[in-house]
Amino acid sequence: MKFSRLAQGLISGLALLAAVGTAHAQTYPSRYITMVVPYAAGGPTDINARLLVPALSEALGQRVVVENRGGAGTTLGTSMVSHAAPDGYTLLFADLGLAVSHNIVRANYNAEKDFAPVAFVSASSLVLVVNPNLPVKTFAELIELAKKKPDQLQYASAGLGTPPHLAGLALTKATGAQMTHIAYKGSGLAVGDVVSGQVPLMFLGPSASASYVKTGKLRAIAITGKQRSPALPDVPTFRELGIDLGGIDAGTWWGIVAPAGTPPDVIAMLNKAANASLADPTVKENFAKFYLNAVGGTPEEFGAFLKSQQTYWADLLKGVSLEEK
Repeated sequence: MKFSRLAQGLISGLALLAAVGTAHAQTYPSRYITMVVPYAAGGPTDINARLLVPALSEALGQRVVVENRGGAGTTLGTSMVSHAAPDGYTLLFADLGLAVSHNIVRANYNAEKDFAPVAFVSASSLVLVVNPNLPVKTFAELIELAKKKPDQLQYASAGLGTPPHLAGLALTKATGAQMTHIAYKGSGLAVGDVVSGQVPLMFLGPSASASYVKTGKLRAIAITGKQRSPALPDVPTFRELGIDLGGIDAGTWWGIVAPAGTPPDVIAMLNKAANASLADPTVKENFAKFYLNAVGGTPEEFGAFLKSQQTYWADLLKGVSLEEK
């Protein structure tokens, strides 16, 4: 069979691309890998990443370095990764913000099209806590008070699009209670003001809230998830209370994504290393200390989950004004 010069050129070009891709996968990784955390150091996403990367480095045979790029509602670090070379050397340690940030602030990336899912890392419950001076002891009493005083009750968060903010939005949608969101630049300041009584309530992870609850500085009202947390066994789940929090019903989550166009062989290698790391006894032990549940699975499974999160939050945020966000 005879081929035209154009056809022969196309075939040669495809063969060359395949050879380059195979060669890249065979040599990857040949240098250190940057794991971008789109938050300042010390928060739950940063802690989660740093618990994982030692084992991930060992599994890959190359050092994985955490780089904190916080700011602009997580879009600063996220944008950096979306525009990085798709070679597997720049990754994003993503959380719920990846599914929603473009719905809240201007972003120069497409959360669905500009990233390739690598691995679902972990998930954690969120606890609704209130300052003890707030005259409520149960979830029913809190919602009753909120409905009596529309928009007068305030809830704090670590910033626009963060899990505590989104949990607050989901709560108001599920109950019809109207509360005002107060966005902080980080979880530390937000927690401090709830403990001092400047703001009456917020959502927090079990590891961050348990010590405050046990010392009486905060009161836990309800927790997300299918079952109660061992950190706060006396606190009922929202499901027990008959409340469906939709896309955040199970709590918040973390995972790894790469720039779109990263070679499939490299994605597969990263996914294998991530799953091996999540099975590491030291990682499991450290995750348990922070009440994190290791997830794992294939890139396709994580991609399907991301898609479901993007769809849910796009619908919920569609009718929410900037002030309400």
